[in-house]
Amino acid sequence: MRRITAVWGTGNYFNQIFNKLKHYVEIDYLIDSDTNKVGKRLTQKQIECILPKQIAEKNISLILIAVIDKAQCREIVKYLEFNKIKYDYADYYMDSLEIQRINSFNYTSNLRNNQSRLQRVIFVQIPNLWCNFRCSYCYLIQNNENVLIGETMRYPHKPEYISKALNYKRLGGMAYIDLTSFGETLLYKDIVELTKLLLKEGHIVSITTNGTITDRLNELLGIEDKLKERLFIRFSFHFKELEKKNLTLKFFENVKAVQKSVASMTVMMVAEDTYLPYKDKIKKIFIKELGALPQLDFVRESTNDRFALLSKKTLEEYLEEWSDFKSKKFEHRRHFFERKITEWCHAGDCCSFLNIFTGELYACSQTPSFTNIYNDITQEIQFKEFGFGCPCDWCVNTIMWENFGAIETSYKGPGYAEILNRIDKEGNSWIKKPLYQILNQKILEKSRG
Repeated sequence: MRRITAVWGTGNYFNQIFNKLKHYVEIDYLIDSDTNKVGKRLTQKQIECILPKQIAEKNISLILIAVIDKAQCREIVKYLEFNKIKYDYADYYMDSLEIQRINSFNYTSNLRNNQSRLQRVIFVQIPNLWCNFRCSYCYLIQNNENVLIGETMRYPHKPEYISKALNYKRLGGMAYIDLTSFGETLLYKDIVELTKLLLKEGHIVSITTNGTITDRLNELLGIEDKLKERLFIRFSFHFKELEKKNLTLKFFENVKAVQKSVASMTVMMVAEDTYLPYKDKIKKIFIKELGALPQLDFVRESTNDRFALLSKKTLEEYLEEWSDFKSKKFEHRRHFFERKITEWCHAGDCCSFLNIFTGELYACSQTPSFTNIYNDITQEIQFKEFGFGCPCDWCVNTIMWENFGAIETSYKGPGYAEILNRIDKEGNSWIKKPLYQILNQKILEKSRG
C-alpha cells in the first residue's frame, strides 16, 4: 500500500523546489496554517491544502517540510514531534535520494590530465550571518552595522550532499576549496563535518577564521593526519577586537596549535588606519609569539562598486606606512589595485565562486551566475570561462585568480603559497612543504591559444 505524503509549507521556498520535488515523490496533500489556503487546490497539480489538525484524519504517514525560515521550522517540528508524526525536510529528502544515485555515475569528461596537479579553485561563500567580532572595516558592517546578528534561514543541504556536489571527479580532480563565511566561518554549524568530507574527496580545504572559536579549531585538529595535511587555516588577526575581548593570547595559542600540527596556516591582517598607532606593539607580539610578521591586505570600501582604499591617506602614504611589514601579499595587492583587467580571464573554469546556500556558481563574485551545481549532482558541471570584458573597475579577486593562473597577465610575481607564507626565526614554514608546492602552482600549464 502506497504511503500518503504531504508537504508542509506553500510559500516561496515551496514554489522554488516544487518542480524538482514532484519528480521524487507523489504529493497527496499540502499543509498550511493559513485558513485562506485551506480547502483549496494549489499548484498546477491541484493538490488539496489542509490544516495541521487534519493530518491524522487523512492517514498521512510522511510530512516533508518545505520551509526555510528557521523560526517557522522550529514551530513545525515542535508540533510534529509532540504529535509523534514522522517528518523530514523536503530538500534533505531529495538529497538522500540523489546521494543513493550518485555512486552509479562516472564523471569522465571533466577529469583532466596530470591528476597530481591542482585542477580547480572554488571560492566558497558561506552565507552565515553570525560573528563574535564587530570590526569597523568589515565589508558587511560598512553597509549595515547590525547585519551580523545570526542565522535566520535553515541551510537547505547537508554536508554530505554538498561534498557529493563537489566530488573529486565532478571537479576534474583535486581542487583547492576555500571556505569563507560572511561572518565567522567556524560558527557555521556544519563546518567541521563539511571539511572532513571534502578532504576525504581528495581536495585541499582552506578555512578563513578569526582564530577565537577554540572548540571548533580543536575539532579540526582532531581530523586524522593523512587528511589534515591538506588542511589550510587562514587566520585573520583583528587587533582591536582581540584586545577588547581579551582574546589576543588565546588567538596565538590557537595559531600555534595549528602550526604544531601537520596542517598548514597563515596569519593575515588588514592594514587599517586605526592600527597605525599600535604598529610597534603588533610587530612585537608577532615576533614574540610566532617569530614572523603577518601578511597584510588592503582595507577597502565596500559601500560602492569601486572598492576604493578605505584610508584617509593617499595611496603612496598608505604604502609607505605599511612597507616595514615586507608583506608579499600586500605588494601583490598594490600591483593590481585599481588596475582594469583587459586580458583573457579563465575564471569560471579553473577558478570559480560558489554560493554554498543556493548552489549558484559564478566566474567571480562580481559576475552573474552561469550554472547551479545542485540542479542534478549526477550530471557533470558545465564550467564556462569568462573570457574578455571584465565588468569591474579592478579585480578584487587577484590574490587567488591571478596567482592560480586564471588571468593571462604578463605579471611575474610570487605564487599563491609564497604570498601567504612566512618563515619564522627558527626556519619553520607556515605552509608545510607538500601543500606549499601544490598551492604555488598555476592551474593552467600553458596559456590560452
